[in-house]
Amino acid sequence: MKRDLVARLAELGYHEHDGVLIQELPDGSARQFRLEPDKVNLHTRLVPARRTDDIQSDLPWESSGGILRQWKTDRNTAMLEWLLDQGMKI
Repeated sequence: MKRDLVARLAELGYHEHDGVLIQELPDGSARQFRLEPDKVNLHTRLVPARRTDDIQSDLPWESSGGILRQWKTDRNTAMLEWLLDQGMKI
């Protein structure tokens, strides 16, 4: 991932861990985002504070089509750039 993208994501409270984008939330928990192997679908889940970087957790993933549509609509977002960097097919 490009260094400038890492910096822009960090400014927005995001970081990447082994291909999963993690958004730190004010209460200490986090939202994890994962682009599926088909490079089309994005899934998300909430994880508790003590497990923010635990991407192997058994917590369920949910489809995040609404978030994906929002990121695609706002084409200048660092999150969309991250998805494209991951190989997302638009």
